[in-house]
Amino acid sequence: MNTEHGDVDASNEHSDKSVEDEKSQTVEETAEKEKPLTKSQKILARLQFLSLCWTLFVAGWNDGTIGPLLPRIQEVYHVSSVKLRHVVSWRY
Repeated sequence: MNTEHGDVDASNEHSDKSVEDEKSQTVEETAEKEKPLTKSQKILARLQFLSLCWTLFVAGWNDGTIGPLLPRIQEVYHVSSVKLRHVVSWRY
C-alpha cells in the first residue's frame, strides 16, 4: 500500500508543478500581449477617475448639508425637532 500512496503523492506533486507552470505562463503571455496605453487612453482614464472622485465628493457633500440646515428648516417651516428628525431619518 505504501507504494500506491507514494505513486499518488508523486503524481500530485507533478500535477501541482504543471498547474503552477501553466499559471505563470499565462501571466507572462498576458503581459506580453498587452499593449501600453496610448496618450489619449491615459488622458481618458485620468478624466474618468477624476469624474468618479468628484461624484463621490458631491454625494458626500449632499448628505452633509441636512445637519447644518436643521435650525433654518425648523424656523422657516415651524416644525418641532421631533417631527423633523422623523422626516430626516426616514430619508435615510
